[in-house]
Amino acid sequence: MKDPATKYLKVISGQEVNLSPKGIVVQCCDGVVRIEVLKNGKINLYAQNEIQIAVKGEINMEAKRMAKMLGGKTVYMKSAKGGSLYLDKKGNITIMGVETHMN
Repeated sequence: MKDPATKYLKVISGQEVNLSPKGIVVQCCDGVVRIEVLKNGKINLYAQNEIQIAVKGEINMEAKRMAKMLGGKTVYMKSAKGGSLYLDKKGNITIMGVETHMN
């Protein structure tokens, strides 16, 4: 039996909204794609294939302790002007641009 403190809204095609004492979960494809907004302050995004973020303005990331990015094979960042940072699976780092400044 499901918890009476949790409210569900689910459609036959597999999309579901779950409101529980722990937080809010929105899922699609029977949980293959999921967003969790939890009362402990965490936000989790899950996707089987890809997550895309697109804005016309800026994306700002700030972490008081650590910002961590992990790519199973590679990490690639590129600017619209052509500069790029590429980390490959062997541990090599390639920095490309018109000018590269290092302190």
